[in-house]
Amino acid sequence: MLNTPSKQPETLTLSFITSLLKVRAALAPVYTRLAFCRNREQLIGYLEEFIQLPDDTDAYAQAHQELHHQLPDQIGSQQMNVIRVLKKHFAKTF
Repeated sequence: MLNTPSKQPETLTLSFITSLLKVRAALAPVYTRLAFCRNREQLIGYLEEFIQLPDDTDAYAQAHQELHHQLPDQIGSQQMNVIRVLKKHFAKTF
């Protein structure tokens, strides 16, 4: 969610980042549930790979980011479009 703003550092105020993280926290359970309803076995296999992650904050942060990019892609185009619209709306609002 912060990929685009990260290219424009002047937009990355503490308030802006806090607001975006709140939006993500609100959306994540929705797209996670939808993803598991659609592709449970595939996502379980994906998450099992996390067991092998090194005990390192950078590795965890990278895996976390990849997970939150992977999950919305698993839910189908209509729901994904809703999430994209909500992300854009909330990014403009905050």
